[in-house]
Amino acid sequence: MQLLREYRKWYITTSTAYGSRWHNTGFLFFQDKSGNEGKPMHPDTVNQWLRSFAQRHGLGHINSHAFRHTMASLLLHGNMDIASISKRLGHAKISTTLDIYSHIMKESDQESAETIADIVLRREMA
Repeated sequence: MQLLREYRKWYITTSTAYGSRWHNTGFLFFQDKSGNEGKPMHPDTVNQWLRSFAQRHGLGHINSHAFRHTMASLLLHGNMDIASISKRLGHAKISTTLDIYSHIMKESDQESAETIADIVLRREMA
């Protein structure tokens, strides 16, 4: 949240500095090229930056959509309820989230079963 507060301050300062050249589109990420100040950033900009970042650091392919899946996977593995995850992802129906992430839920269920088996059945006698 602190990072978002800092970004908001920077955004307000930047938009104010552009004065009459600023296009108040309300977009969070924007262009700052002459004549386009405040207009929406092109969707490929983030992917191009990620591609360049990955190359500089010797990483494999990274796309911005992967962050969405990573967030959902971490929340599922953290046992967050599916309704909250679905809402965070912006899915209209919980069933959409269940369809997309059911494989992760199956993995978590298997891990839960193994944990129970370890505690109840596989515990070494001291």
